[in-house]
Amino acid sequence: MKFKSSQFLILGTYYVAQWALAMSLGQPNVYYLN
Repeated sequence: MKFKSSQFLILGTYYVAQWALAMSLGQPNVYYLN
């Protein structure tokens, strides 16, 4: 059970990271370069 929970947490973290990356790419790159 603990392993399954840990796996879910890893997948959840990966999903959030992908979402954050997509959101950052959606913004103008100049905003981050400045």
